[in-house]
Amino acid sequence: MRSAKPHIAEFITRVSSTTLSRNTNTYSLNTYISSLPHNYLFKRFCSTLSNNTHIHTQQHQEEKTKKSITNTANKLRMSDTKVPTTGESEGEGEASGSSERVLSQFERLQIDKDDLELPEDPYESFAIAPQGHLLELERTLCAKCKGYRKYFCYSCLKPLGPLELVPQVKLPLHVDVLHHPKELLSKSTAVHAKLLSPDVSLLDYPDIPDYKPEETVLLYPTEDSVSVSELDLTKIKNVVFIDSQWHNAKKILNDPRLQHIPRVKINAQKTLFWRHQRLGDDHLATIEAIYYFFREFGEKHESPYQGQYDNLLYYYSFLYRLIQGYYRKNKHITFSKKDNYIKYEGVKTKRKKKKKKK
Repeated sequence: MRSAKPHIAEFITRVSSTTLSRNTNTYSLNTYISSLPHNYLFKRFCSTLSNNTHIHTQQHQEEKTKKSITNTANKLRMSDTKVPTTGESEGEGEASGSSERVLSQFERLQIDKDDLELPEDPYESFAIAPQGHLLELERTLCAKCKGYRKYFCYSCLKPLGPLELVPQVKLPLHVDVLHHPKELLSKSTAVHAKLLSPDVSLLDYPDIPDYKPEETVLLYPTEDSVSVSELDLTKIKNVVFIDSQWHNAKKILNDPRLQHIPRVKINAQKTLFWRHQRLGDDHLATIEAIYYFFREFGEKHESPYQGQYDNLLYYYSFLYRLIQGYYRKNKHITFSKKDNYIKYEGVKTKRKKKKKKK
């Protein structure tokens, strides 16, 4: 065994460095063992010690991961100031990514029906179905995608909770929403339209059907766009919307397959969207654009308009009221997404500017 002494010393050094670094990969150790002198007992001893080291480091990593998850959950539960601002997921992933936070976005919001009744409610005159039951929903596991969702599953495109309480809107035209693949469905309001109407299709660009120009219009404000109120829509069967941030929307708009489709536009409206955007308040969320299109359609072809399309804003108006109600009730918490978004009674708040790092 004299010839094995230097190998024992080097092997112990390698095992020690692996254990200290908590490296679960023992490939380098096993490679080294295979190069040792052909001494059966010695190599068996080295292999056993290497495997024990590997098991120990794996257990250590598992305990470390569990401890990290527990600490993160405790921090989120103890936090009173960092509250997400929407019912949609804020993360970058989908069913099992960073969008699946330890806690639900509104799990800790202690609000009731009274908090949804705003003194200046822009949706007060709308014919929108009751939304109180949504406050009773808890985050649940979607049986199909295994993602944790609360009000609806944006991955499987299905409502959650009692389905009989979720309104369904019959539309006079078929709607195709061309969704940019880089835009998260968790942040898309076009999902609301799909959930609330059987006449809506959500398509991932570049999947574009072969449209007939005499039967289709595309809603987009361009120089040659015609107002909905000025257009003869009696022969139109399809209306196309683009669901994307504005800087990505032009790529879809310029697709050769859409160049023969007539453009239409709606009257200027002010968005109530809670997410920050660089453009002005006249740039609407997708669900707002869909709603105002059909409202103008109804005012022209189904006059008098009686609110038959108002439920397209069922989820959107609920989330608006939820955000407003929570921040009005908890004035010590600052809404940082948009300046003066929360309608405090006679109180204006400005978003705090971040200090630039030198």
